[in-house]
Amino acid sequence: MSKTVRVKIGGQEYNLRSDDDVRVHAISERVDTQMQQLRNRIQDQSTSTLAVLTALNIAEKEYDQIEQSRADTDYVVAELGKMCRFLQRCYSDDNNS
Repeated sequence: MSKTVRVKIGGQEYNLRSDDDVRVHAISERVDTQMQQLRNRIQDQSTSTLAVLTALNIAEKEYDQIEQSRADTDYVVAELGKMCRFLQRCYSDDNNS
């Protein structure tokens, strides 16, 4: 059942609805940390600009993870294909003997 979870991001408090308050707090802390790191590096930006930059940074990380996962999957599929062809050759060599 969904409940209200109070979090603080960028100095502002938000009431969010979730079934998993631990997850919401962990995610919110990551977003807040990202915003604080950006605020420390580029202090003359508005909160809304920092929020957009934070969202872009997080989206970039997610994109990179998806691409890496896709590359890993392609690699595993290719390696499994090689193994299958090897086993097929071994099996056909055994049957031809």
